[in-house]
Amino acid sequence: MKTFLICTVLSLFSLNANSQSVTSTAIVEVDRLDTPSVPLPISEIDKAQLWGLSPQEWERHNLLMLGIRGRLSSEKISPIEVLGIHAQSEAERERYAQMWAQLMLEDAERVLKFQRAYDQVIAELTKGIPLIDPKRLQNINRNNGLKLSSDDRILFFATLDCPACSVVYEQISKLQNEVKSIDIYFVNVEGADQQAIRNWAQEVQISPSEVQLGKVSLNLDNGTLSELAPNILTVPYLMLFRKGKAQKFPLELVP
Repeated sequence: MKTFLICTVLSLFSLNANSQSVTSTAIVEVDRLDTPSVPLPISEIDKAQLWGLSPQEWERHNLLMLGIRGRLSSEKISPIEVLGIHAQSEAERERYAQMWAQLMLEDAERVLKFQRAYDQVIAELTKGIPLIDPKRLQNINRNNGLKLSSDDRILFFATLDCPACSVVYEQISKLQNEVKSIDIYFVNVEGADQQAIRNWAQEVQISPSEVQLGKVSLNLDNGTLSELAPNILTVPYLMLFRKGKAQKFPLELVP
């Protein structure tokens, strides 16, 4: 199995002279200042309005993404987050923080409403019959059969922009003392995104000592998932590596 370890220690976290007169130069400067900026394409204006931003704010966001922010952050980072991180005053930072918090709250409400509707439809379709029979899980339930070994390794495949991946890692981290290591493989992530990986690790509270001791490793997938599980196209995905062989680690076993 290919392993591409990308870190063993997590970081804690013209003026040109010419023959023109002073008068002519001044006229050129005035003309340049009075010339209106080129308007944004309609599609760009639409994007700005979608996020509740002005065209000027959207232009600043685009410019920032050409610099270090575009280098360190995922391309899916929101423009509000970009502007907030690079706020030019405390008041501006607070305004973007409020905008982002409000959007997140509104989205959470939409997700919850959809989940409730989904649960209701599932209940109507199944007529109260549970989708999972607990009796059939007895042979694989961690508390009723699965015994993890100190030589086992949990392989966790994730992406940087996967909220569910963070949740699943939080759960499997509880198994850290029962296995040799938890090896995290980032799918569709380039080597240049190492800082983004460090940021992700900090967000899920992976400590430098865990990495130093080999309890957690951060790796680029580089085809590992397709090699071990060719038919798996989505993450998060878990596997158990035991005695030189990898097998599926069902999410049902996550505490």
